[in-house]
Amino acid sequence: MQESQKQGLTTDKDNLFREISRLKKQLTHFNEKKEFWFKKKEDLKGDIKKQIQQIKEIKLKTDESNISVVDMKKERDKYNDEVSRLIKEITKLNLQKREIFEKYKITEDPYKVQKHIEDIEKKLETETSFENEKKLMKRLNALKSIYRESKIKELIEHIDKLNKQLKESRKKANEFHKKIIATAVDTNGYATFIDLSRKINDLRTEQENAFSKFIEYKKEFLKVNDLLKNLLKQSNEVSTKLNEVKHKEAQRKEESIRQIIRQKTQNVLEKFKKKKKLTTEDIIILQGQQK
Repeated sequence: MQESQKQGLTTDKDNLFREISRLKKQLTHFNEKKEFWFKKKEDLKGDIKKQIQQIKEIKLKTDESNISVVDMKKERDKYNDEVSRLIKEITKLNLQKREIFEKYKITEDPYKVQKHIEDIEKKLETETSFENEKKLMKRLNALKSIYRESKIKELIEHIDKLNKQLKESRKKANEFHKKIIATAVDTNGYATFIDLSRKINDLRTEQENAFSKFIEYKKEFLKVNDLLKNLLKQSNEVSTKLNEVKHKEAQRKEESIRQIIRQKTQNVLEKFKKKKKLTTEDIIILQGQQK
């Protein structure tokens, strides 16, 4: 009965050992999968956070750019208004200039007339002929009279000054207009916003799938872990029972040996009492008994 029980327990222990080894491999496999999908989920979480931060930055940049564009439009409109004002004023002055030209019968460019005056003045400095000097003075006085009466020089200088202002205002208006266009192009984050939103949705779907996989493998891990704990408990119980059986078997063997030794000792003592010849074995038994 004891031997049969021992064999049964040994078989159970071997079977449990094999099953425990198999479950440990499964547990390692499911744990690796579980950790892989958990890391995947966390990595995707980080990616989503980065994409959301980009959207926030785009929104902030767009808001700031909108304010900047509004300011630049005000500046552009200011210079455009200045251009319109200057054009009207220059047109009015050009009309006055044309009327003066007609009134004083000025056919030459006023700047050429001014050049003639300067040339005559130089000639007068070197002219020796009285008649020529008189003619030059007459011509000089006539030209100067036209300039004084018509005030054409001041008018033309004023028109030139306004033309320079007009050119500068147009330049400024164009510069602000180009900046507005450039800002609108640079900060047109709508397409980027849509693209990032789509990416975030895709990442969230992927994250949900990763989380589902993590939960799936976690459940399998816990299931196998519970089975393994149960089998380890069974294995410990079987090992305990097997050790008890082996211990009892060892005790029985020891008791059997002691019984044999006691019997042999008794036989040797009987021989000794009867003064029979003792063998070497008999002597060894007696010595062992004395010890």
